[in-house]
Amino acid sequence: MLKARKAANITNLHPLVHVWLTSPTFGLGRQAWRDLIGTVPKGLSPKPNKSHLILECCDGDVVIEIKSADNPDGLVGAGPDIIGVSEPAQMHESVWNMALRPRLSTPGRLGM
Repeated sequence: MLKARKAANITNLHPLVHVWLTSPTFGLGRQAWRDLIGTVPKGLSPKPNKSHLILECCDGDVVIEIKSADNPDGLVGAGPDIIGVSEPAQMHESVWNMALRPRLSTPGRLGM
């Protein structure tokens, strides 16, 4: 995705690729963070922000954020390209319908 956006000269977006990994609770989100940090290759130049659970890679062109559905009102802001959801059966359906799904419709983003 990153190579395709650069090849198409779509560089007005920042970050070029924005990912949310969403868990039903903050505790599960912390586990996802530990798993993520342990798997990112050093060649991607990862820059973790442990206090906000945000990982920047590829000189800031890729941003991965850990989000929690504990507070659906907090699932707002810039729309991601990709939303990964762990344990979706533990989330209320309205979290997807009212908070997450609308984020995927942000103009200029892929919405996957």
